Amino acid sequence: MGLAKAAELNHFPGPKHVLDLSKELNLSQAQIDTTEKIFGMMKEKAVYLGKIIIEKEKQLEQLLSSGKADEESVRNLVMEIAEYQGELRFTHLNSHIQQKGILTSDQILTYESLRGY
Repeated sequence: MGLAKAAELNHFPGPKHVLDLSKELNLSQAQIDTTEKIFGMMKEKAVYLGKIIIEKEKQLEQLLSSGKADEESVRNLVMEIAEYQGELRFTHLNSHIQQKGILTSDQILTYESLRGY
């Protein structure tokens, strides 16, 4: 979905990819442990928000298929979905912000090279 592409392209590595490249980045055990924590927290919240978004999308589908949809009810539900989608994106971006703080500048440069940026 590209939720954190802006972070990736602006020197904020993603924890999942950092873990995948841990050997190439020569991460310390402390860096690995912290990265695993960042990734775990992000994933847990993302899954939680994703389930809410799916449920809200089902509600929207039901509202529309019932034939009882009106401008206000659709708008309210769409805005609610958008809020959860924004929170989901922030969750991904925030994990990149946290990740950057535990890597050295050389590790970030190596990461970007390995990722093709």
